[in-house]
Amino acid sequence: MLINEVFNVFSGHWTLRRHVSSPSVFMEGVATFTRQNKELIFYQEQAEYRLNTMKQLCSQSYFYELSDPILSIRKRDLTLLHTFILGGPFNFPLQLTHQHICKKDIYECYLTINNLNLFTISTVPQKNIKL
Repeated sequence: MLINEVFNVFSGHWTLRRHVSSPSVFMEGVATFTRQNKELIFYQEQAEYRLNTMKQLCSQSYFYELSDPILSIRKRDLTLLHTFILGGPFNFPLQLTHQHICKKDIYECYLTINNLNLFTISTVPQKNIKL
């Protein structure tokens, strides 16, 4: 699999399912990837969840950028959020990791591309707590 094939996974409409740990809620909705140019894809999600029996709506958006051999996820203002180094050859499942620091917290981000129709992203916070 070539690096552009990895990038092509991020296209079209996807079912979105997310568990948020604090507060503990399950979100469901739709994620849409729209190609902007050869190197940039706009990602937008619309989801809903229940909190204290009330239905809540949420949305967020990012840019996915491919600059061989780096796959970056950027906020709407293009601030870098995650960077994954793509080394070849590519086989399924493709497992990528990134660690970033936000203030005093560290976040581990895991991107697993299982096949052309399924991928998962998990972000695990490691809080800077002094006991």
